[in-house]
Amino acid sequence: MKSLSDYLYAQSSFLTGVARIFDFSGSLTMFNEANSEAEADALGHAVDWDAVGRDLVAAFEQFKRDHPEAAIAAAD
Repeated sequence: MKSLSDYLYAQSSFLTGVARIFDFSGSLTMFNEANSEAEADALGHAVDWDAVGRDLVAAFEQFKRDHPEAAIAAAD
């Protein structure tokens, strides 16, 4: 699963960005697509919660590194 919360927006390359300077009709504008609004919402929520979970894991790991005595006390 993609871990970015901007799932429905395509990630453009540098050259695509340069080409957009001359794209007066907007034909280069792309979005990741979903079959329905409900699917787009579900995918967006899933990606957002995945990001929250990853942030929580990173915060717990950082806390364990900063406070090794707390990790030992929690194991008891």
